[in-house]
Amino acid sequence: MSDANNFGLAVAMSVDVLMRSLGGSQVMLRLPVIAMNTSGEQLGLSVPAFQDLLLSPVTICQLRNSECAVLVGTSAMESAAKLSSHGSVTPMLKNICGVLVGDVLMSLVAVEGAGAGDVPYLYRLRLRTLDA
Repeated sequence: MSDANNFGLAVAMSVDVLMRSLGGSQVMLRLPVIAMNTSGEQLGLSVPAFQDLLLSPVTICQLRNSECAVLVGTSAMESAAKLSSHGSVTPMLKNICGVLVGDVLMSLVAVEGAGAGDVPYLYRLRLRTLDA
């Protein structure tokens, strides 16, 4: 393993410790579940179903009145991805229907990542309330 990858892993572990020390908040990622038709459904249409995945520890930062940012370490994001039907972080992020912050459902505006030596260590989810 190269020095850059070792540095990236060290940074990722440091971010995990930092997230826990900053209070270790949590949010829920709302993802669609693969629909399956059952004999009781009419016209071949499946009832949409969703899966809520716990994402913790995170740090929540208020940006504007209707926007906030959620900072997530790589290990928390990878743990959530393993529990999802998507298996990895990138497809999971592309399929997020919303993020529950407390009791408020927010839409995902953008995802930014930071990495060191080809090793991601932090994700920043920009969120906006649905009524904004």
